[in-house]
Amino acid sequence: MIILASDSPRRRELLATLVGEFHTEPSRVDERVPYKAPWRMVEAIAEKKCDAVAGRHPEDVVIGADTVVVFGGKVMGKPKDAAHAVEMLRALAGKRHTVYTGVCVSDRGVKTVWHEVSHVYMQKMSDEFIVRYVAGGSPLDKAGAYGVQDEGNPMMLAYSPSHRRKVRRRIRQHHGIVSRAIGRIIEGEMKQAELVIDIGSRNTTVCSRGVGVLIHEPTVAAISNRGGKMALVQAGRQAERLAAVKQADFQILNPVKEGTIFHERAAALMYREFIRRAVPYRIFKPKIKVIACVSCGIGNMDKRTIERVLLKAGADEVTIIESPLAVFEGMERREGAFVIDIGASKSEIAVCDENGIIAGCSLNIGGDTINNAIVDYVVDVYRCKIRMSGAEDVKRQIVNMYEGDRSPIVVNTESLHGEDRARIKLTAAELREPVGRLIDKIVEVAFNMSAQIPESIAMDICNGGITLCGGTAYMPGLADYIERKLEIPVYVPDMPETAAAMGALGFYRDKERLASFINVENL
Repeated sequence: MIILASDSPRRRELLATLVGEFHTEPSRVDERVPYKAPWRMVEAIAEKKCDAVAGRHPEDVVIGADTVVVFGGKVMGKPKDAAHAVEMLRALAGKRHTVYTGVCVSDRGVKTVWHEVSHVYMQKMSDEFIVRYVAGGSPLDKAGAYGVQDEGNPMMLAYSPSHRRKVRRRIRQHHGIVSRAIGRIIEGEMKQAELVIDIGSRNTTVCSRGVGVLIHEPTVAAISNRGGKMALVQAGRQAERLAAVKQADFQILNPVKEGTIFHERAAALMYREFIRRAVPYRIFKPKIKVIACVSCGIGNMDKRTIERVLLKAGADEVTIIESPLAVFEGMERREGAFVIDIGASKSEIAVCDENGIIAGCSLNIGGDTINNAIVDYVVDVYRCKIRMSGAEDVKRQIVNMYEGDRSPIVVNTESLHGEDRARIKLTAAELREPVGRLIDKIVEVAFNMSAQIPESIAMDICNGGITLCGGTAYMPGLADYIERKLEIPVYVPDMPETAAAMGALGFYRDKERLASFINVENL
């Protein structure tokens, strides 16, 4: 049975488009959480709602969700009354803001938490229109005093894909199909599990054939060392949350750095936990095959290390494939592809055809590099510093490549000596220069790479365009900016952060193609 941990009419309507039958059970939890970052906040509240109901229904699929609107660096909740709703809409009119939705799906103890972000521009509205809209009663129970799920709403122009479509798509991937796959493994019907693991420095994605994305969590491990033996305390999102706990009996490690294994033992323990979540079993362990997506810039020694770690983690068979080829496999059949994959620590830029990667390179520029640029900018201009987590929040909320956007955010800072604290206001316009310099380096390499496109696939790439993926592809205006600079159409997949992992699943259907890419006769 599927249970929605909410009595919201809008969430019931959304879930009804996905499943034929479900029940609702409001969680009634305290929605206060110790997080100020909006994306952390909605994930934590969604998880609390889900946990409260899942505790009463451990054998069912439970879905919890929460949504907030962020404007000027502040979270806007539901309006207190009609006058407050009018005030909110006046503030949003003619400006850009951000909508965050956190979702948690619990399936018999296997839990997945994620969030979706949409950047929305609200058209200018007269006071008469605002008052009439509020008088209809619709805004009074909605965050930000309006319904982003109303796709026909004349007030909004979305910068990114419809928020409702994105949330609906992710829930469809996780709810019932995961239950059926896990059920087949537990009942012994599945003799082998076919997984893809994207070896990311910031996040690890685990996909399963016939199911899709099972895990997309931080590449973080909480490790204890008792009696000289290393043991895993938590992995992924739970380990990341333990970073705020001041205890001496465990340490927080990031076992993957710049696409390579930095700490073998910690990495093996973390991946073992991820594989356990993806392939639960009671008695007989199925044969576990893993395709690992890696950076095209790492060497054979690093690839062997990744293979060794995954075998220690419980995989029975490991195949290594470069991420651009995995993205290429996920596309509709084409003769060639031009891929730009901007991850957390690296950017993969490659031209591919049916024989593999024609030209490719890996740049040490990614989402973390952008965070560092924001930190350095604040030090240089304001003579104070912000934490990396604060820079991440700034990037997610206001950084974009739209000319003329001056969206503001207020952030907490410390003096360079760590004594005094202050609040400063940053704008999207002033951050565009330091961030733009990094983006221009990626564009420059991509431009040089375009000169190596063979004539045999040039027309196919010109018509199909560049595929932009990785978490940074969500940056508003980035695809348009690259398209203007290179004069080639740029396409962003529906879920760019998991494009490589989802694409690699196709190799399980086309093993001959995988064998040709890795130069193996029989696979």
